[in-house]
Amino acid sequence: MCLVCLRIGVGRAEVAGVFRAPLPPGTDEEPAFLQELSAFMIANRIPMGARVTLGVPRGEFIRRRFETPPVKARNLSALVGFEMDRHLPGRHEDFLCGWRVDGRTAGGGYFVLLGATRKAAIERPAALLRRANLAPASIQPESFAVDELLKRASGVKGDALLIDLGHTAVGLDYLREGRPELSWCVPIEDPHWRDAPAAHAAADAPVAAGVVQRQAAAERLGSALAERLASPLFRESFPGGVLPVIHIGGYGANRTHLLEKVQALQKEPLRAFTPWPLVQWGSPPADLTPYTSSLALAFAGDVDEVAGLELDSERQEALHRAPSLRLSAALAFVLLAVLVAHLTAYGMRQQRQLALADREIRVLKTHMAKVDQASRLVQQQRLQLDYLLATVSSRARPTEILRELTGLLPDTAYLSELTFRDRTIEITGLAPSASLLLPVIEASPLFSGVEFSAPIVAQGAGLERFRIRMRLETPGG
Repeated sequence: MCLVCLRIGVGRAEVAGVFRAPLPPGTDEEPAFLQELSAFMIANRIPMGARVTLGVPRGEFIRRRFETPPVKARNLSALVGFEMDRHLPGRHEDFLCGWRVDGRTAGGGYFVLLGATRKAAIERPAALLRRANLAPASIQPESFAVDELLKRASGVKGDALLIDLGHTAVGLDYLREGRPELSWCVPIEDPHWRDAPAAHAAADAPVAAGVVQRQAAAERLGSALAERLASPLFRESFPGGVLPVIHIGGYGANRTHLLEKVQALQKEPLRAFTPWPLVQWGSPPADLTPYTSSLALAFAGDVDEVAGLELDSERQEALHRAPSLRLSAALAFVLLAVLVAHLTAYGMRQQRQLALADREIRVLKTHMAKVDQASRLVQQQRLQLDYLLATVSSRARPTEILRELTGLLPDTAYLSELTFRDRTIEITGLAPSASLLLPVIEASPLFSGVEFSAPIVAQGAGLERFRIRMRLETPGG
């Protein structure tokens, strides 16, 4: 567990203290861990009950993006709740979920960004923090917080690729027009990669040998990153196959050697990303690089309206609660009363011979408003009925689609996911040679427009992960 405490005041934020310790392996070790955490809080004069933002690591974060049909804003929350069951790899009750609107579709619907993490991944850290009187006020994905920190520190507004070096993994985040678009998590298997700062001089041979090992590990990691950045499949994830400006930051002993290795193998320039300009240390100062994610989460908790993606269920409910109709009804009643009083006073000031005509006009207007309201309601219900009829009439039987695909695919290939929406079918699975599947599926008269919807990714045991999209040719399956 890594904690960064910020004191926010006039000017730059001050780092009051940092805490880094492994989570206790069992319940017997928890009292000692809590005692150590309490001693840290007391030593740095951090009050109990301070606002805490709990981060979800990249490896535990699930991101989905989908479109909705046209729906009223007050009904969007219920629709997203229904869609969660389709997009999550398990029961909805086993996840902490958050969502936000990312724009409008051409048809009047919404682009929705959905994020989730399994409750089991954060239950224990959250419970330990609550026992230390540091109950999390917000739960945020680390990748979103680090991306916001990059924009805050470097002023990035357009497209950018952030490489966040971590202790056991490297995170790669693609920001498109300043908003997180894609994210990758690459595990680090090298045992010599360490979080300690690089040693500049060694007095004895064992320490010098350790420095050489860390430098070699940094160069190996730099070579692996350069190879991934140069991969054509990786570049296909970006518009035009061109990498955006690359920013690199985060964890890293001997990071200079890593940067030199990546720069030597990669032609695109690299820009170092550091959070130092945003904060000032108390006494004594220390290296910030191991605490980039925690510092980003601390800044995310400093604002009321978080720019990231809130996963706490209570805050999600508050963010997406439908506006109350009681106040609107009261204001409408007051306005109606004022209007009636004004019309009554105006009618009384008119000539006596026009009073009857004025009363008749008011009655006709009232009836006309009711007729218009009823007409709009009927038209809206008719549009909804037409949409439902069109949806039901164009549905295909998934069992027949699955039977056709099962008969077409060879025995060496198998599917892990099949989605069917708006007569578009998308399948995901593994096969020894994914490129041979397209002609096999195209031979069926049931499908058309067969194409890969994502790059082919090599897996272990000689298998390749594929994602193929096609369109149902005949209505009704």
